[in-house]
Amino acid sequence: VDLDPDLPEHTRRRASDGRSIWIEPTASHVTSEAVLAQEQQILDWAAEATAFDPQPSATVERGALDVIQHEAASAVAGYDPLTVIVGPAGAGKTTMLRAAVTTLHSPPHRAVFGFAPTAKAARVLEDETGMVSDTVAKLLYEWSRPDRPPGDCWQLGPHATVVVDEAGMLGTHDLHRLMQLARQNTWRLVLGGDPHQLQAVGRGGMFAELCSAGRTIELERIHRFVNPWEATASLQLRHGDTRSLDAYEAHDRIVPGSVEQHLEAIATYWSECRDHGQSLAITTTRNEHVDLINDRIQAERWERGELDRSRRADTSDGIGAWVGDLIATRRNNRTLHTSAGQFVRNRDQWLVTAIDGHGDITAARIDGGGVVVLPAEYTRDHVRLGYAATEPGNQSDTQDRSITLATGSTTGRGLYVGMTRGRQANHVLVVADTDDLSAARDLLERVITCDRADVPAVTRRAGLAGLTVGDRSNETLRRWLEVADLQPTPPQLRGIEID
Repeated sequence: VDLDPDLPEHTRRRASDGRSIWIEPTASHVTSEAVLAQEQQILDWAAEATAFDPQPSATVERGALDVIQHEAASAVAGYDPLTVIVGPAGAGKTTMLRAAVTTLHSPPHRAVFGFAPTAKAARVLEDETGMVSDTVAKLLYEWSRPDRPPGDCWQLGPHATVVVDEAGMLGTHDLHRLMQLARQNTWRLVLGGDPHQLQAVGRGGMFAELCSAGRTIELERIHRFVNPWEATASLQLRHGDTRSLDAYEAHDRIVPGSVEQHLEAIATYWSECRDHGQSLAITTTRNEHVDLINDRIQAERWERGELDRSRRADTSDGIGAWVGDLIATRRNNRTLHTSAGQFVRNRDQWLVTAIDGHGDITAARIDGGGVVVLPAEYTRDHVRLGYAATEPGNQSDTQDRSITLATGSTTGRGLYVGMTRGRQANHVLVVADTDDLSAARDLLERVITCDRADVPAVTRRAGLAGLTVGDRSNETLRRWLEVADLQPTPPQLRGIEID
């Protein structure tokens, strides 16, 4: 399906591609009927589900919640078929959900279940809210099996509240299927997330569209950071405002340098944080930089005599692990259970406590989730060192401090995720050919203005349809500028006033 509108004969067209001069050359303009149908059905269902006045719960205790958190918790524990909660990083979304779950678990004990796009985010959701949680993929798999009906624990029952955290990372296909199940089983659906953070790996963008087109509750007050200035700067960064860099620079949070310099600094900082009993989130964009950081921290720990080098286990990153190393499992395995009865999840972090002669690793989950034996075959294929992670691996984390290694491949969303993980301090180390701070700022400004967001096909088609030639109204020009992400400086726009 071609998304470009039919253009009248007198349309001014570009010679290069025959499209209207009002449509930027790089616009995605081809999709399929199936994609358009899925997206439109999601929007239609959302409009239908929010067509009536809200029906919040009247029994959620205010406690330490701020006004908007209490409103959101009351909506989650209420009776609406669809509730959409927008939570910037550090706005206390988990605290709000905990209050809502407490109310739902109280008499008359309404059923509530939690789901997330990743196993790690699902575990965090379960640990911090008290509701049984798993991955969206597992729920959809159970309801799509051809050999049997869903297992008993997946028969959620009518009017169950289904909470989906990090909903901005949901792919369109999964969201569409989830919507179908909610309608089919009369589940209440709660979608919580942030359209300014990371999106789906595949086709996505629908959560952002629901937030812009439908009824939402947006948490406003940032609770995570010890320093008030950092809360303000994080919101500026979230909206792509390069003025946020002024605050980070003023507090010495931007450090330029070479990769080698940054690796040394990161390894030293990790040891200092560990020595002072503080947790550290290390975030970067590319897996090759994750491996470099992991390798350097391991070498630092060797030099300090903190690793038992008498026996080594092969890992999938090729670096290998020793007793005392921090590792990360990179594939869900529901047949491997810890001593606490929890299965091994993707991106869980573990401390290696023993390695046997066959290469099997005994590891303790660092958050106290029990001990497990990881077979050598699983370790070789699905275990990496776990000191650093890419942005998707850290999005659901909250730690004492954070460091982000930024390069030219980092995006504004990725930088926002990395710079909002730490409560006490968040630093960005910028890979540059010089120690000049201005060069680092130039790169970060390019990063911040780089927004590789998915735009749903229905949204793109509606935007293109509004770009009619000869209509130079303020609204038409504003929409064109939003799509093109340009300033009103091209010749055809000069002299045209825009509100």
